[in-house]
Amino acid sequence: MKPNCGGTIIIIGAGIAGLAAGCYAQMNGYRSQIFEMHDQPGGLCTSWQRQGFIFDGCIHYLFGSGQGQPFYRLWEELGVMPQQQFVHHDELLRVSEPHGKTQKC
Repeated sequence: MKPNCGGTIIIIGAGIAGLAAGCYAQMNGYRSQIFEMHDQPGGLCTSWQRQGFIFDGCIHYLFGSGQGQPFYRLWEELGVMPQQQFVHHDELLRVSEPHGKTQKC
């Protein structure tokens, strides 16, 4: 992209990808406008409720936040690293079926 082109980039969705796109647009001299249908940004990095359960998509993990991970450079460029501290667990998620079968992720 050419800096200071004076154009505006319209972004649909204020999830992590949309927010990053808006940051990169502005870092390269464009204006950006982000449209989101929900009342808060973040996409899967927010929490939501379903049938009485609360699901938090990002309270303990940010995709690619570990050094050497594919998205670490993106987080560095956007100023997230090294300002934020993250805990990297051996187990991210465990799903238990009604009959007791468990799958770890």
